[in-house]
Amino acid sequence: MSFIKKALGKIWAPPEEKISELVIYHAELCFKAVEALAKATEEVCKIDKEQLEQCLQKVHSYEEEADRIRREIVKELAKGALPPLSREDFIRLAERMDLVADWAKEAARLISVITYEDLRKALKDECFQLVALMKECSWKLYNAVLTMMNDFDKSLELVHEVEVIEEKGDDFYIKCLSKMEKNEEGCIGVSGMLIEKLMETFENTLDACEEVGDIVKIIIVRALR
Repeated sequence: MSFIKKALGKIWAPPEEKISELVIYHAELCFKAVEALAKATEEVCKIDKEQLEQCLQKVHSYEEEADRIRREIVKELAKGALPPLSREDFIRLAERMDLVADWAKEAARLISVITYEDLRKALKDECFQLVALMKECSWKLYNAVLTMMNDFDKSLELVHEVEVIEEKGDDFYIKCLSKMEKNEEGCIGVSGMLIEKLMETFENTLDACEEVGDIVKIIIVRALR
């Protein structure tokens, strides 16, 4: 927290500083949830179920802590430390950011129920590239939230990078779906449907990152006024 306080010291003062610290910590937790999910996909191909379970558990832990911090942010904002419009923006930011961790948790749940061999078979190059983009996108989003408090230009630059990554993710998502294996009747089985849902959660995570970026832009525009 000392680094955060140093970064925010120029423009924030208590109680606003406490809210900003919570917002940044919340963004960090959401990134860590996605990072743990990305690590879990790597463990699938290493055939180490124990490590896989540990990674999936981390996703759940980070999501639960992020949910707790979101509630704390709302509680602090309810005290009226910020103007009404700013309170509304930060509540939306926390709620949308929370979706990043929520989708990561949903993906972790799906990974835990999909047949191990089917999951390994499904994680082809396109899927790994999609997961890598998801991790990079959430990392840049975290940094956009961190810098929006003291460097508007840098934050907006990072938000733009988030948007570019999300567009690339859309392309890899379509490629993943096009390579889904089908049975003799041309249909995918139950396991295939779960894997398709998994790919969708990856894509939804990217969408959530982009939505948070949009709110970051709104907060910066209001601050510049």
